[in-house]
Amino acid sequence: MNWTWIKKLVYFIAVVFVIMMIPAAGASAETAKCFTVNVQNTKESYKYNEEVPYKVAVKNNSKKKAVNVVTKVTIPDNIKILKSDGKIEGQTITWNNNLINADESVNHSYSLKVEKNEIVPVKSVTKNTVTTLPKTGGIGAPFFIIAALITILLGVSLFKKDMRKATLPLAVAILVAGALLFAGKVIPVNAQDTNVTENYSHTIKIGDSNVESKFAITAFLAEEANPVKPVAGKAIVCGKVVEADNDTDLTNNKALENVKMTLTNKQTKAQYNPVNTDKNGQYKLDKIAPGTYALSAEKQGYKTVSKNVTVNNSDNSITIETIEMLQNDIVGIGRAEGQINDAFDGKGIKGITINIKKNENGNVVKTLTTDNNGKYSVDLETGNYYAEVVDNRPEIQGQKKYVANHFIIKTIANQIIGNQNCTLTPVLEAQQIRVVLTWGENPSDLDSHLVGPAKDGKSKFHVYFAEKKYLDVAALDHDDTTSYGPETITVYKPVTAGTYSYYVHDYSNALKNKCDLMSKSGAVVKVYVGDKLVKTYNVPSKEGTLWHVFDYDQASRTFKDINSMSYQENEVNVGK
Repeated sequence: MNWTWIKKLVYFIAVVFVIMMIPAAGASAETAKCFTVNVQNTKESYKYNEEVPYKVAVKNNSKKKAVNVVTKVTIPDNIKILKSDGKIEGQTITWNNNLINADESVNHSYSLKVEKNEIVPVKSVTKNTVTTLPKTGGIGAPFFIIAALITILLGVSLFKKDMRKATLPLAVAILVAGALLFAGKVIPVNAQDTNVTENYSHTIKIGDSNVESKFAITAFLAEEANPVKPVAGKAIVCGKVVEADNDTDLTNNKALENVKMTLTNKQTKAQYNPVNTDKNGQYKLDKIAPGTYALSAEKQGYKTVSKNVTVNNSDNSITIETIEMLQNDIVGIGRAEGQINDAFDGKGIKGITINIKKNENGNVVKTLTTDNNGKYSVDLETGNYYAEVVDNRPEIQGQKKYVANHFIIKTIANQIIGNQNCTLTPVLEAQQIRVVLTWGENPSDLDSHLVGPAKDGKSKFHVYFAEKKYLDVAALDHDDTTSYGPETITVYKPVTAGTYSYYVHDYSNALKNKCDLMSKSGAVVKVYVGDKLVKTYNVPSKEGTLWHVFDYDQASRTFKDINSMSYQENEVNVGK
């Protein structure tokens, strides 16, 4: 047998194998894109002077979390940027996202206009498309070079040996080369934590010109650390999510289904299993341990909302105030208006400071001061804002000082949303207790009721709109019958022993035996002791016209959360 020709044939096959792997090596030398930028317009072409809306979805395609993601789009000169939900600086729009998890997307928007007399550079691309610009190098090439060298060196050495003895080593060499090439192809470029920069472009036809938007994304891809498992507890965190509208009436909002609700411990970063809202927009996270948490609400096409939640040892069930989510494509300036009221008499308070933040933990973006009637007005980019209300006025003898409070305000582009109010209570004496009820536009009349121990030690007193005061013990300070509140009851001189029970009655719908309007009212009960806010209760998402909020034991000075809903036609029978 002619071993020389067999030897040459086998080596030829090895060389051909290496050559055939060159395209694979070349492909692996180009980094797989970590992000996808999907840009959509409402149509393929536009006229001059017509607003051109853009919707941008940035998706993290990697298997890692992307942090500190900065997306920038550069618009050609002489093209007007009308609006955006990002920061506009000259011809550049910037969006900052703290985190985009693996296989998840964030959404942004902007709009442009081209006037006919402006000069627009004409591009060769004429259809609506997203183009990937030059790619960066990968790690396939080094593997290919090593594999090729092994094949060549072993092949040369094999020509000097008896081919019958060299067939097995040559086969092994070919397998090693193939394995190395395969590794170069499949090992991801982001196998380690790394900084990433990627570029994209998008072109749309406007008039006779093609306008190109150039995108640049920078991010840090980080391996997920071994997740900390959450500690099982006994508390329930629940609530409701709706679509935001241009009023303060929560009874007419559209419930949002399939909103992803995530609860993360702010200290340990432990995360409970996310849940989705049901068809009524309701959610429930159970077995929650005491701690401070960040609750996030996420849904495709809507702006993410985040809230702080504190679970105490005594908490069994916590109802979060209704979350209103705004659509991503609503951009522009809107106005919020309202009044800061005194819980004692319902009158506006002059000179109160309002610090507005993007969220509770964010920086102050605007500071306001109420006018002579306690009113405020502010123009802000579309969004939900955390408003911190404080009494920073210089101390003047005889002038009340108020306990700080906060509330959520919303703005929607080109809309004025009024009656976004907040209530402050004057500082009380150390042993005094004040309960303040506020709510939205509907139902118009919610009533506060306090049932407690009488001084004779045998009977009970009942303070409400028909019996506004019980001796020097407790009083209904302010009664509101035309929406919003406040309704305020104060225990001035608590009886030494006994239980006080606080209720909210839906007087507007008292005669109905099936009603959920109070659960949609946005009703909030805040309890103050001395100069501190000690408890906050949000109305449960359940049917009923009577909300038993809490019981308070004077002897131990402890609150017991009740949060039950039932029906009651006659206000006289509340608490019996």
